[in-house]
Amino acid sequence: MPEQHSSCAGVSQFIAYALGKFFFDFAYALGKFYFDFAYVLGKFYFGFAYVLGKFYFGFAYVLGK
Repeated sequence: MPEQHSSCAGVSQFIAYALGKFFFDFAYALGKFYFDFAYVLGKFYFGFAYVLGKFYFGFAYVLGK
């Protein structure tokens, strides 16, 4: 009986390990994806804000003149 129990524990340990690895890899991949997505969005918004700022600054400068 103890042998069966130990093999059962080994199987559940293996499943837990496999699940943990899957979720870790999944979380890592998702993190990478979201980080890249956030980086691209940040770059886009920064560029957009920069262009808008330049436009409004130039507009305000022309109006101020």
